[in-house]
Amino acid sequence: MKQPFIFILTVFVASMIVFAPISSLGRNISTDSQRWDIQMGKEARIWQNLLTNYYYADHQRYWPRRKAALEKIVNEFAQSRWADDAALILACGKASFENDSEGAIAALEEVIRRYPDGQTVVAHWFPDDGCRFDNTWLMWQGGLVFLNPDGTVRVAKPFSRGGMSQLEKECLAYFGHLEKYPVATKVMAQLFKSQILGHKGHTAEAIATLEAITSNSGTYLATLNRADKRAASRADGHYIRSAIKRPECQAYLSLIGYYEKAGDVEKAVGKAGELLNIYSKDGWQWTINRHIGNFYDRLGFRGQAKEQYRLALDGLMVYKDLTEKREKLIEGSDIPDNFWENSRSELEAKLTDKPQQKPKEQPRTVK
Repeated sequence: MKQPFIFILTVFVASMIVFAPISSLGRNISTDSQRWDIQMGKEARIWQNLLTNYYYADHQRYWPRRKAALEKIVNEFAQSRWADDAALILACGKASFENDSEGAIAALEEVIRRYPDGQTVVAHWFPDDGCRFDNTWLMWQGGLVFLNPDGTVRVAKPFSRGGMSQLEKECLAYFGHLEKYPVATKVMAQLFKSQILGHKGHTAEAIATLEAITSNSGTYLATLNRADKRAASRADGHYIRSAIKRPECQAYLSLIGYYEKAGDVEKAVGKAGELLNIYSKDGWQWTINRHIGNFYDRLGFRGQAKEQYRLALDGLMVYKDLTEKREKLIEGSDIPDNFWENSRSELEAKLTDKPQQKPKEQPRTVK
């Protein structure tokens, strides 16, 4: 989404002005009239075009209609906060549905140039399925507004002013947090560029793109991490704990994978340590610690692996405690009953050193 013009209260030092839209970090929360659910109602005639034919399984077949709707946003609502989302999906669609990876790369570079301060609800790209949205946005937009055939609003249903439910509070906390600490359109575009390059076998170029992301994100990603962690610990922080996916973290993990596959252990270990130092020293992002633990284990670095598994286990238990407190405020749970036990057992098993087996005695050769 293209960010509306706002007055920045905090001026960051020059060293913080890097690849992501640092000027937008920690910006003022909007007034009640600009609350996420209310704004969504006001802008529904624009963003509804993002979802044209989105729910059909065969995205290839319906791409021409979907493409036309996305182009409408870019052309007719160029100054809206949704123009960059549409442009991002259109760019990736060239690779997924038009067999034009070079065109997709050029279009993504244009997105980076044209929307330097954009923030996006586009979260994933798949070679055969195109772009997918942030699941929380996709889930909550559905009941907010209903349009007439001419695009005017028939019914708008913002959250209750008389008393919001816990789930509604969590929703507003999530999108309010992302308003202050956004998922940057240009970083997502760079990540998708690396994925398209990798899918086409252009490994060196994919690595160079990921290196550009990680080399520019170190300082501000630490800022995002601190903000995410604080917000995730609040009573309304469920979606922030469970749903925020920073493209910078994905860039680190992808780059580590490329280095490992190439046998460049030194670079892979260096990037892993860099990410851990920035984003999950204490295990609060426990799935990252588990991922890096598995990486260390594959390399035979058992001590480092166990350290990450312990941190992951600690983080899992904190996550469980916060989730159980939340469950007292809502009816039911969106987490399977066996999730905690299975995850805990998996990590504890990884912490257990298996006894080394004696080599089997070779059968004697009968002469």
